Amino acid sequence: VSKRTTAEIMRSEEFSGPIPHPEILKSYEEAFPGSADRIFRMAEKQSEHRQELEKCMVQAESRDSLLGHL
Repeated sequence: VSKRTTAEIMRSEEFSGPIPHPEILKSYEEAFPGSADRIFRMAEKQSEHRQELEKCMVQAESRDSLLGHL
């Protein structure tokens, strides 16, 4: 009597961030040459913009705190 065993393997992968997973980025680059560089530049610009907004908020909070003391 022969007995068969079946095994099922499931793999899950998560990736988060402003830049796509490397395999997805590679696919974009293959389909649209130069797109990986554009995606990186877009992420860098967004990061710079966010940092500038945070800097403005800190300066405004500092100013408001000083005015509150006066």
